Amino acid sequence: MGLMTLADFETDLQSALGDRGILNARLDRWINAGYYDLAGAVEFEILSNDESVNTVNATQTITAPTNTLIIQYIKDTTSDNLLGWVPKGELLRKAITPTGQPLYWSRHKLNIILAPVPDGVYALSIYTLEPPTVLTGTAVTLFPETWDQAVFLLAGHNALLALGDEQRSAAWLGRGITYIQSRMTEQDIQANASGLGASLSGGGMAGLQARLAGLQGGGQ
Repeated sequence: MGLMTLADFETDLQSALGDRGILNARLDRWINAGYYDLAGAVEFEILSNDESVNTVNATQTITAPTNTLIIQYIKDTTSDNLLGWVPKGELLRKAITPTGQPLYWSRHKLNIILAPVPDGVYALSIYTLEPPTVLTGTAVTLFPETWDQAVFLLAGHNALLALGDEQRSAAWLGRGITYIQSRMTEQDIQANASGLGASLSGGGMAGLQARLAGLQGGGQ
């Protein structure tokens, strides 16, 4: 569990922003945005979940599990096969092939799209990361206290972006990414390198890095 409470984050963020007298409701939104950014960038075991779902014959889509932040991977337990993630456009092209055992998946809004279209009932295990509960009152994060600084830096990034200071927002985001990378385990690094976060637009460490590149490019 974290060490800093929401109130602690509010005090530090207000001070970092120059004591602008910003209402706590706005600070809370930015702090929780940073909390969610971190949850999507690192594979925290406490947020992991898996759910069993059966496909329907001749039906290409299934509903994604509720409260899904990132779909990590999908396994066809009937055939003992790990489905491959592909971009949605590529998957739709693959779906032209005859029906059969699902081999690929992608995500569209609240649905998971399969290809080929299932030719029967297959038992799938869907492994996900769920978002943490919003911080309120005296609550602390679900993550070890070493990650409090990452939440703070990402909260500062979101605050400055909302206040229209893109240059400083990018600087805070860059510091946040560096801090996260310095504390990621080998397992975290491998998960990000494998593209598991790609199932959600903007997901994973790559999403934060793309956001930083966009802010830096916009300031040129």
